[in-house]
Amino acid sequence: MPNSLSHLPHSELRIGDRVDVQVKGSLPRRGVVQGISADGKAVMVRFGVGGRAAMYPTERVCELVEYKPAEAFPPGEFLREEMTERQWSVEDVSLRMGRAVVVVRLILAGKHRIDARTAKGLSQAFGTTPEYWLNLEASYQRWKLAHG
Repeated sequence: MPNSLSHLPHSELRIGDRVDVQVKGSLPRRGVVQGISADGKAVMVRFGVGGRAAMYPTERVCELVEYKPAEAFPPGEFLREEMTERQWSVEDVSLRMGRAVVVVRLILAGKHRIDARTAKGLSQAFGTTPEYWLNLEASYQRWKLAHG
């Protein structure tokens, strides 16, 4: 049974974590944590590729939202979804990142971890922060470690 987000230590949530969110009266929706307020009183979750983001204030979370960690995924999966949504080729991403085409292909194949340099390039290409990409990688590595 999922824990109420208000009872979950906020230190366990990280930007880039993929979560299932269930608003009462609807089916669970998969989203990605986009932000957490400094005081821990609100969580921003983006639903779907290019989908809308919603802020869930803690005082309403108890009534509206349930949280459970979802299976982590390789950052290359997210990259592929974003490329498809934007109709970008590997070459397009490579140019926007300022990295070689082979790096993008290796990320997509799950054979290249997101390091600081790669995160910076991806953030420039997609208008995110480097921390977002580093957290996606860290979440995936933690999940792999925990699930062998």
